Amino acid sequence: MVIEWSHWETQSVQPNWIEKEAEKIATQVGSEKVTLIAKSVGTLVAMEVLKKGVTINKLVLCGVPINDFQPEDQQRFDVLRKLNSADVIVFQNENDPHIM
Repeated sequence: MVIEWSHWETQSVQPNWIEKEAEKIATQVGSEKVTLIAKSVGTLVAMEVLKKGVTINKLVLCGVPINDFQPEDQQRFDVLRKLNSADVIVFQNENDPHIM
């Protein structure tokens, strides 16, 4: 399943959009065990999906946008502590202005 964020079409970011998108994904997934692949700001959404109790097979994060983090964004990643490190892989792109 590929998720396209609603603000891509509306050109307007709504308050709490990350939490709203995560809720939609968690509802669609239900109790199914999934592999999550997330890129850039999608990694923040993935963290919120995990907080909703979605069971993962594997988690692949591509380009965590650490240069754009707000204080609350760093806290979103605390959920990673609950995962087995063998189930998580992170790729950082060295040419992405949001990452380095």
